[in-house]
Amino acid sequence: FASASAVAVGTTSATSSGSSATVDDDSNAALNAAARDLLDVLKIDPDNKEAAALLGMVRERHEQSKREGGSDMARALADLSAQSSSSSSSSAREDGKEDQDVEHSLKMILGLLTRDVASSSMELGRRHGVSALMEVATNSREGVRVRVLALHALSAACSHGPFVRQYACPRSLSQENLAHLVSESCGGAVSASVDERPQQISVAAIALFLRLVVHLDHTDEKMMQAVQDVNGPSVCRAIIAGLSAPATEDSTTCHRASIDLLSAWTASDMDAIASAAEASDVYLESTNSRTSTPNRLSEAQMSDLKPREFAEYKKKMYEIHKHNTDRAKENTILFCDEETGGLTALLDCAVSTKDHALRREIGSAIGRLMACFEEDEAKKLVSPLLGYSGH
Repeated sequence: FASASAVAVGTTSATSSGSSATVDDDSNAALNAAARDLLDVLKIDPDNKEAAALLGMVRERHEQSKREGGSDMARALADLSAQSSSSSSSSAREDGKEDQDVEHSLKMILGLLTRDVASSSMELGRRHGVSALMEVATNSREGVRVRVLALHALSAACSHGPFVRQYACPRSLSQENLAHLVSESCGGAVSASVDERPQQISVAAIALFLRLVVHLDHTDEKMMQAVQDVNGPSVCRAIIAGLSAPATEDSTTCHRASIDLLSAWTASDMDAIASAAEASDVYLESTNSRTSTPNRLSEAQMSDLKPREFAEYKKKMYEIHKHNTDRAKENTILFCDEETGGLTALLDCAVSTKDHALRREIGSAIGRLMACFEEDEAKKLVSPLLGYSGH
């Protein structure tokens, strides 16, 4: 506590002078360490007013340091933008220096997101990082490894629900372009280099799509309303492209990623999917950033409600459940539609794969899809694909 107090007061001169980058970096490191110490104190003693006041002072100094010297995220994005704008230089491409510089900036961004996904992702969004990363990911002049890193950075940021809903919504991140990226990379030629296989791009893009589905198709906790902001045809296109990927060393991974995306998109309980995804998310392990768990009341809390409040709560929960069930069936119908070709792609993948475990997974996925239909509807849908006329 004493060291944190000293840092809060002592960094004033360091942040105000700002004579070198080293001073700024040292000040930011000290401020971060002080903030962590003060947060630990407040966890033990939440009523400690002196610690709370010092924490406010540390945050104020930190914001001042960001404004004057620029944050790590700001510097990394500025470097990335500068390198991307000069990426058309043939001389830079010939010696590979440009790729190395872009890769370094992307690793910096990914490292910052791994360390603190909540604040870093929101800063990434405020500084227009989504468009910068997508520009790298969709640039065919970039190497496969660089494009995959850009998608991984976006995927890491999209593990934070508020970031997705504010900065990766359809008006900011085109799901049509993302589906096109999956389709384009799945059909690419196989390179001898493990790091340069185009299908790695499709796997990373499908993983990003999965995070978008989890966070854009959810239950609003405050309003207790179901929200859907996912482009169905684009999801179908990405899934089918992944399932139709030609046989390579990466194709099985691509097929499984597509099945995971299909399972999430057609699930009848998206809140459970979101909770499970966040519970296993490596980017959220060290932070208290889980946001998708619905505001469901426990039995004890429900017993404390007044009759009118209890009736309203149960009604809202029923409406959410009904919406989720209807949404799952609508998505399943769209995917299995003959014009879409999703069910055909699943069956073709099951027939062509040599991976028996994958074939079982596809069988389970088809079973879950058919569970949304009545028996007669399911027979009518599947029979023509199996060559059964019914006579």
